[in-house]
Amino acid sequence: MHGGAAWKHYVKYASKYDCPVGGYGGGFTRYVIKAVTTGKAEPYNSCGNGSAMRISPVGWAFNTREEVFARAKESAECTHNHPEGIKGAQATALAIFMARNGASIGDIKTAIEMEFGYNIGFTLDELRPEYSWNYPEAALCQGTVPQAIRCVYEATSYEIAFFTPKKFNFTPFPLLFSGTPALALPQFFSLFYGVFRRRVLFVGLLRASTWR
Repeated sequence: MHGGAAWKHYVKYASKYDCPVGGYGGGFTRYVIKAVTTGKAEPYNSCGNGSAMRISPVGWAFNTREEVFARAKESAECTHNHPEGIKGAQATALAIFMARNGASIGDIKTAIEMEFGYNIGFTLDELRPEYSWNYPEAALCQGTVPQAIRCVYEATSYEIAFFTPKKFNFTPFPLLFSGTPALALPQFFSLFYGVFRRRVLFVGLLRASTWR
C-alpha cells in the first residue's frame, strides 16, 4: 500500500514487535532473524496460515478482483510461497473484498469453492468432534481457511461468528484467535453484521497496544 517490497515491511514490524500476542511461527522467526542479519530474505515454502492472518488490508485496499489476487500473492509469496500458502491468502482477501462490495455469504462461499477448490460443504457440528491438532492440515491454510469461512457461513451475528471456534475442544484457529488476532476473518464477518468499521479498527488497535 505504501510501496516497497512486502518482506521489508514484515521484517520491520516483526523486529519492532518481537513477541505479539501468541508469538510468531518458528519458520517466520528464523526468516526474520536471517533477514535482519544478512539483509536478504528467502521464502521458506510454507503453507501455514500466517499468510492468511495478515492479508485483510488487501481485501480493503484494492478495487478489482485482479488487483486483490495479485497483491495477495505478493503479500504471501515472500514467505509462504507454497501454492497452498498463496491460495489461502488469496481466498481470505477475496472473501473480504466480496463482502465489502455487498456479496452475500452464500455467494462468497460459492466463489471460494469454485475459485480455489476448497470444500466448505461440511457443517460445524460434523467438524467439531474431529477437529484437533491431529486434524489433517491443522494450522495450515487448507486446514483453517475453509473452516473459518464456514463459521461465518453458519453464524447469525458477529458475536456468534467470532466466538464459535472457541466452542471447539481446542483451537487450531490461529487464523482467527492466536498469534495475530483480529486481522483477517473478523473484518470479513464484521461486514455482514452491522459492526462499524471504526469499531473493528478500534478493537484491532486495542489489541495491538498489548504487543508493545
